[in-house]
This record gives sequence, structure tokens and C-alpha cells, in this order.
Amino acid sequence: MIATQPLTLPTLGEHKNQINKKSTGKPKKEKKAKKAAIPSVAHASSYIREHLSSCIIQIKVIEAICSDIYKKFQFSGKEHHYQAALESELRDRGFLIQQEVARLLHYKKNDGYTIQLPHDIRGREDLVMPKRFLILELKQTGKLTDKEFNQICRYMDERRKYTDWRNNTRGMLINFGDNDLEVWYLFFDCTDQNNPKIVRVLLLKEEKIPLSSIVSTFDATNIVYTENQEEINSFIKGSQIIGSKTQ
Repeated sequence: MIATQPLTLPTLGEHKNQINKKSTGKPKKEKKAKKAAIPSVAHASSYIREHLSSCIIQIKVIEAICSDIYKKFQFSGKEHHYQAALESELRDRGFLIQQEVARLLHYKKNDGYTIQLPHDIRGREDLVMPKRFLILELKQTGKLTDKEFNQICRYMDERRKYTDWRNNTRGMLINFGDNDLEVWYLFFDCTDQNNPKIVRVLLLKEEKIPLSSIVSTFDATNIVYTENQEEINSFIKGSQIIGSKTQ
């Protein structure tokens, strides 16, 4: 009698890989879906376009200052470096600025009662322009993700619900990135007064000046300094102390 083993059918994923292996010998990687292009603000509602028109000078001034600061930090910097520079530039132009403003956070329970979160849980807004109801959140990271947008949206939601800013609350998310400067403007679309929705608008995406264009680079890994090799070896072995001449 011939011994038999139970038949095991491949899963759908394994079946695809087997088909791919026939032509290449290796399983093909799944192609990542392309991100949808951001629609132009020209196609936005009249409310959004009118809001932008009403404050375009102010946000463009801040955008221009950020661009100038980004260029001046040729060799990049930390988030607080950019924050200090932006704060100083805004003050010079007469803006009232508050820095590192701590905000308590709230939570609405299922019974409808709103509580302040305990244990001194709070957020910290980088820069605030209180007379203009504007929060400036700065970053210095390789790429903005939903994490950074969630943070400023959380701050804006707190301001709208629990201060007299209400629907006037606005924000700017500014990333002095490793590769480019990215400036976003956020505000509430109050077309539906009962359910305002945050809108984000990309104002600027500017590439950083390449390091290779401001720093000269040479390769010396294949050069042998035969003339001074004996002296170099003595330093390596510790038999000679570097004198003032070589210092």
C-alpha cells in the first residue's frame, strides 16, 4: 500500500509568490500605492477661499520669515534653534508672542461630563500669538507625519472648546526639515456651525541648499604620505610626542 500525506493547499499570498517565482525566481514585492495629490485650494469651498484671503498677508509674512531663517541655518539646527530665531524675528515686527505655553487637556466622558485630565497632564504650545488666535508648532524632523498634525490639531481643539478663542482658533505647523522646509496653515471650516472641521493648507515646500554646494569635499583615503611615514609611525607607537611645530 502506498503511503499518502494530506494535501496542503497554498494560501492566496503563497500562490501569488509561486507564480512570481516562475518568471524571476524571487517573490515580487507589492507596489506601494501612490499618495493622492493634494487638491488645489482653487477647488475648495468659498468659505475656505474667503478665509485665506482675509489673512493671507499675515501668514505669508510668517512664511517668508521662516524661509529666510531656514536659509541662514546653512548647516541645519535643532528645533529650539529655529524657535528662538523665529520668536526674535516676530517680536522685531511688532507681534505679541508667548513661548512654551502649557495647556491643560480635557476629556469628555460617556456620561457627557467633561473632566480635566489628572496628574498634571498637559500639552505645550511652542509659540502663541494670542491677539491673533494663532498657535505656531515647530518641528525639525525628516518628514511630517500624522503624529505631528494630530498634535497641533489637538492643541487647536482644546483652544476652540475651552477658551474664548472658539472658532477663531488657527494654527501653523512648520517643519525646518532635514531636506526641506514645509509650512502648513490650519483653521476651522465653520460652514456647519454645529460641527466645525479643521482644514489644513500647504503654503510652502522649499528644498534645503545641498551641503555639497557650500562645502568642498575631497578624498584622501588612497594617498600615502611616504615622506613623513617614519614620523607618523613613531607618533602611532607613542615613541614621540607631538611638538609645537605640528600642533
